[in-house]
Amino acid sequence: MKKHQLIPVQTAGNHLDIIESREFLNEQAAIEFFEKVNLKLFDINNWHQVCRSTSSKFYLKSGKDLSSKQTPEVGDFICIDIPGPSTLSGKGYDWVKIEAISKETNNAGEVIAMTVRPHSNPTKDLKNIAHFFTEDSTSTFMITRQNNFVTAEVHGRNEISNLKTSVFSDNLRNRMVSWGAVIGLSYPQWKSLALGLVK
Repeated sequence: MKKHQLIPVQTAGNHLDIIESREFLNEQAAIEFFEKVNLKLFDINNWHQVCRSTSSKFYLKSGKDLSSKQTPEVGDFICIDIPGPSTLSGKGYDWVKIEAISKETNNAGEVIAMTVRPHSNPTKDLKNIAHFFTEDSTSTFMITRQNNFVTAEVHGRNEISNLKTSVFSDNLRNRMVSWGAVIGLSYPQWKSLALGLVK
């Protein structure tokens, strides 16, 4: 498995890498646990329960009609309710779009990865990216099983502050939130997600 090929290349801005692993006594136990982690990874609406230590909430929306749904597909949206000030463009949420879901298996293990990218608010006509990072940024959520080990990973790439929207107050808010993310304030959220997945 070439996990690095599932993560976008870092070319600009900041990056984030979080990895949490759990070892099992035998491969069969790891296989069974991996299946449970797979279900938790794709249960996006309940990520806040997996994280436990975060007050951000995540809502999976269909890419076709924006209805609520349970199982993610490429083209679906995730709207994120982050504590604190929100943007006018996002109508209270930060929005990302699922651009890739990958699954690979070989004799030694398996990997599942989902990559999302900041997007405009699909409920409005504005083209502004409704997220504190620009559309250059990605987040990849990954789980792997390699023999007796199950690992949860979160990889942020090309994290650049979104300061060029047409709404001045959104630019101020994005500067504040992205600055907090850069200095590590978002780290506990993704750390707790990775830990929660393999707990």
